[in-house]
Amino acid sequence: MTGMLGRWLADPLDTEAARQLLENARRRTGRAHRRRLTPRLQELTARFHLGEATEADYRSLSAELKHRPHATALLELLYGQLLISRKLRAGLDHLRRGERLAARLFSPADYFTVTERHELLAELALGDTPQPPLPLDALLTEARVIRRLRGPRRPIPESPHRDTMD
Repeated sequence: MTGMLGRWLADPLDTEAARQLLENARRRTGRAHRRRLTPRLQELTARFHLGEATEADYRSLSAELKHRPHATALLELLYGQLLISRKLRAGLDHLRRGERLAARLFSPADYFTVTERHELLAELALGDTPQPPLPLDALLTEARVIRRLRGPRRPIPESPHRDTMD
């Protein structure tokens, strides 16, 4: 079974599902659970899918969680996934940061799943203008097509995983 750090958490939500997630998350964070991470990440996810600004929420959570490696890694991976789902270039930096932070926390299977996923997602044509959100399967299919059209694999200099990816 995939651990939380190895999961893809950013498949698109329709408006109703995002509103329901937001309502449930706010109800859970409004109680004595204010410091619990899961409802706060769910709130961030829901607000992102509703098209609301989330950068300030991300920054606030990041500052608050800086001494909690697992939580910080999860936040970075989630935020990177959300951005990548809309083909935003900044998502790769968050994915890489989350991957670095989680490297010692991953199970071996999750480590390889996540590093291979991120290497493939790096093939996408990313930009600074949000595109309609896509689920992971569609993103990976597009990345595989791009990779195939480019021809033989080229070295990826910024990849810290060349020893396991070649």
